[in-house]
Amino acid sequence: NSLMFWLMGDLGLSDWTQAGLLAVALLAVAVFACWQSPKIELLSVGDEQAESLGVETGALKTVLLFLVSALTALTVASVGIIGFVGLIIPHLVKMLCGERLGLNIFLVMLGGAGFLFLSDCLARSILPDAALPVGVLAALIGAPFFVIVYKKSV
Repeated sequence: NSLMFWLMGDLGLSDWTQAGLLAVALLAVAVFACWQSPKIELLSVGDEQAESLGVETGALKTVLLFLVSALTALTVASVGIIGFVGLIIPHLVKMLCGERLGLNIFLVMLGGAGFLFLSDCLARSILPDAALPVGVLAALIGAPFFVIVYKKSV
């Protein structure tokens, strides 16, 4: 049972120690990303152009990959696999607020937390006697959103 809930994502098994560890890790990565946001934005124009503007693209990409991988590993280890949050929220923030990376980092964090909170509340309300994993509800919302985003890009 616990493996199935972990595979579908469940917030019910988390505790405040895990939440505190995740909050510290998330804050550290967010502060670094905001501090480096001008350089990160330059990566979008291509490596050669970014390097010509003084960005050490290899080092920056390595650090970002490490930080994002570590944060993802901590999150998945704590609450399981909850898909589509990382797809839905960044696209919505970008559509609503534009391309300002420094601001969008915090808006995505707040939006993701709010989406996950509302999804968990809804999952607990739909079937109060049974435990509906939050990942199932997020997938029901996220799959149609993914199709819409995909069709717009094609």
